[in-house]
Amino acid sequence: MSVCSIRNVRSSNKNIKTALTATKRYKSSYADYVSDYYISYFAKKAGKAVVSFDVYKDGKFVQTCSISVIAKGYKFYKPVIKNVKYAGKELYYYDPFTNKTSGKLKVTPAKGYKIVSIEYSTGYNSKTGDYTYKKIKNNGKIKLLKQRKYTRKNNEGTEYESQYAYNSLFPVTQIRITLQNKKTKEQVVDYEYLYTLNRK
Repeated sequence: MSVCSIRNVRSSNKNIKTALTATKRYKSSYADYVSDYYISYFAKKAGKAVVSFDVYKDGKFVQTCSISVIAKGYKFYKPVIKNVKYAGKELYYYDPFTNKTSGKLKVTPAKGYKIVSIEYSTGYNSKTGDYTYKKIKNNGKIKLLKQRKYTRKNNEGTEYESQYAYNSLFPVTQIRITLQNKKTKEQVVDYEYLYTLNRK
């Protein structure tokens, strides 16, 4: 049985990072191979890039493939939040990258809403796939996740298992903000994300 693999993932633009970040492995009594490869992209700035990778078959080079990538910036409209700031930087624009691994988080709700709670993710449970959270006060200090790497095995029936190996190009810290409408008392949950680029 021939085995194909992907190696040497690279970007033509230094501001658009890319990496092979995950694989899915198929394993049974009669076969054992990587069935899926996942390539991640992260843009520090808007721009264009050509992402290339080499394909190998049974350990021998076959060809180089390329993908054109365009990164654009835009602004979210969130009616329940006026703005969110981390380490003095507003996160209302779609630019969640930061090189500051700790800083104060300040949330300003929109008119007619009040903050019920603010939480940030402190880890990731590879067995359940859920984040673990810690509550903070508004304008409190948080520490961003520096790594998100795990391997998860799934026994799918009795015939085979799949193994998913993941190593994030940009570890993400999730911010979970619960707000309440002052008039209707209805609660809503908003999510913000902060990314730390962990590769040069």
